[in-house]
Amino acid sequence: VRWANMSPDGRQVVYESLGKLWLKPNGAGAARRLTRGNDDSLEAWPSWSRDGRSIAFVSWTDAGLGRIMTVASGGGSPR
Repeated sequence: VRWANMSPDGRQVVYESLGKLWLKPNGAGAARRLTRGNDDSLEAWPSWSRDGRSIAFVSWTDAGLGRIMTVASGGGSPR
């Protein structure tokens, strides 16, 4: 587990594990994968928006190199 980052309201933590981003409630509860889509990319360095509605992160592939992406804090496909 790397780059853990607590949500602005303190209810959730986002982190990277095995190259993918995960979201876990603070305290009890199971972690779930935050993003859907390209399983070939490495996802790293998550950071919450100030309002807690989205998460920015770096997506990396050897072919496409690095890109800054965002995803809704509830999860989904990054853009």
